[in-house]
Amino acid sequence: MKKNFLYFAFAALAAMCMTACGDDSNDDNGGSNNPQQPQNNVTLTAPKYADQAVRFELKEPIEATSDDATLQLKAVNFTEGGKAILEMYNPVTQKRSYVAETATISGNDYHISGSKASGTITKLQNAKARATRATSNVQLSLSLTIMGYTYSIDADSPADAVEKAKSMGGGAILGYIARTWNVLGYILDLKGSDIKAVASKEFKTLTAVRDQAIESGCGLTDEELADFKDISSVVIDATGLIAINYTDGSVDAGNWDWANTQYNRFTLRLEEGMGNKFIANNTNIDVAFNGNRCNLKLSTSITGDKNYDVVLLMQLQAE
Repeated sequence: MKKNFLYFAFAALAAMCMTACGDDSNDDNGGSNNPQQPQNNVTLTAPKYADQAVRFELKEPIEATSDDATLQLKAVNFTEGGKAILEMYNPVTQKRSYVAETATISGNDYHISGSKASGTITKLQNAKARATRATSNVQLSLSLTIMGYTYSIDADSPADAVEKAKSMGGGAILGYIARTWNVLGYILDLKGSDIKAVASKEFKTLTAVRDQAIESGCGLTDEELADFKDISSVVIDATGLIAINYTDGSVDAGNWDWANTQYNRFTLRLEEGMGNKFIANNTNIDVAFNGNRCNLKLSTSITGDKNYDVVLLMQLQAE
């Protein structure tokens, strides 16, 4: 079963559903009817690159210099918390994949360092001035090594790109959520006549959720058991990117947008092929802040061979 980019929610639901089949429905597209209070004694300070975070979307994907490379560079996000999220594209399979590494920003130079990607992207001085706060056309030179392959564009023949800065509303709350979050743990509420109830039980990791599923006789397949992966961090940025970083170094990503004007709920937009029967596209997630922490809450009702309600709270701490 292919897990979606919001793995922390799907994995817990999959574990407890005992691989039920049948029609599913998400009340309010997955969000609770009673969103959490959005903020309480918030102590979050602005991350290092809060005013410099940006997304560069290449108008033409850049190919590696080696003929045997299969991936093209399609876009790069430099996030508020100092991460570079590289969006790669395979033209044969027409699928995207992601690489996450550490980033530093110095003027028009954007540096990436890590074992899977390293190098520099430069926004050229002769690029057109930003037309709006959100979007402008720019030209880039770059010298990157990604997954062992070289991607190079010199300043004499620059790459055309679209630069996107802050495009989300939310004021101060956007400033709270747009950063890197480390995972502390999960709280699961599971109720229903067809399953053994789990009320507000805490889990440190998703593998602990998996172990609970095994102990409860959930009958997961070998493929599903192998696909449980623990999350190290979640990156959310003000251009609409959300990225999930796993402890094994892999990355899933997608988009988000506010679902209401109170800014205590956001909507997930899944990459094609990453959806599943438990979390549909445009699922809503409630968000709340307390001190330097953030809680993400998903609520859903599953109906079919087994009927039950699920609430999953993911507990995060600012990096």
